[in-house]
Amino acid sequence: MDALERYQDVGGKAECFNRVPAQILVRVGPTMQRVAASASHFIQSRYSLPNSLPDGSRRIFLFHVRKTAGTSLVRSFLALGGEDPGAVERRISSSLLSRTRSGPYVVTCGRGTLQQGDYFFGWSHMAGHRLRLPSRTFTIALLRDPVARVLSYYRYLVAGDPAQGDMAWRVQNDERALAGESFSDFLKKVPDELILNQLYMFSQRFDVSEAVGRILECSAIMMTETYECDLRNLASTLGLALKHRRERITALTEVPVEEKQMDALRDRVAPEYELLEKLGASGRLRSSQEPQPNEVRTAEMAFSPVPLSGTGSAHQVDVPSVAQ
Repeated sequence: MDALERYQDVGGKAECFNRVPAQILVRVGPTMQRVAASASHFIQSRYSLPNSLPDGSRRIFLFHVRKTAGTSLVRSFLALGGEDPGAVERRISSSLLSRTRSGPYVVTCGRGTLQQGDYFFGWSHMAGHRLRLPSRTFTIALLRDPVARVLSYYRYLVAGDPAQGDMAWRVQNDERALAGESFSDFLKKVPDELILNQLYMFSQRFDVSEAVGRILECSAIMMTETYECDLRNLASTLGLALKHRRERITALTEVPVEEKQMDALRDRVAPEYELLEKLGASGRLRSSQEPQPNEVRTAEMAFSPVPLSGTGSAHQVDVPSVAQ
């Protein structure tokens, strides 16, 4: 069981399995879901596949990396059926198959049902190399400047989800504990699967070339820094009325980070900058989408998070809020 399964794959687990040990659930849960979904396919015709998308695909899947605007994109899809996406999420969380229907659209985040294939839109925090998606699936990779993403992730762990919110799934206490007492604690505690989540999503070996190859196989590549434009392009490509949303905005916008800690962070995420550089060279990303290691870019502005020289004292790193 990797760190993504341990900390983040709560969306793929039905509430009725909450008491089942995670080690067991990871092994048998997806198989149970896949078998149940296959049986449902023959019993309930309402879960039959929808008409093909413009490119001939039968379904859509998002590789959901934390703090890349993934929740905003997920909820744009969940709103297509005309319902409050929060209500759709709650039905999914209480479903044995982690799946529900909203209007004409079947949506899911269950690992077993994702692999079985009877859905219109699906997503998961599960590493892509651990999922076997059906053929004719339109896949989306959503990426972000590595330093900006990790800082946003740290702020999220410190702040948690709002107590009064409509999120069906909230960050768990064991994941929040990774934040420790300081950013330095966080860097010591957080596993590579989480701090290099964008790379690990597409390569179990953290191999940049392998990850680049798998990302380039995706039907669409989006960036948080150009999210609104990329969303419009995605909606046009799919022929869907995807509306821009801003979801799961972390209230905490400043974190005390020393320059040496920023240097340590840049060192750890350097492979992801190499990843983005190679993706940029492929022509699939515009030049404005290629962040540099010493910059934090957002849709509104780009700036250096801390000076590159100084006394090493603590700085308040202000990371502008971006839809998560």
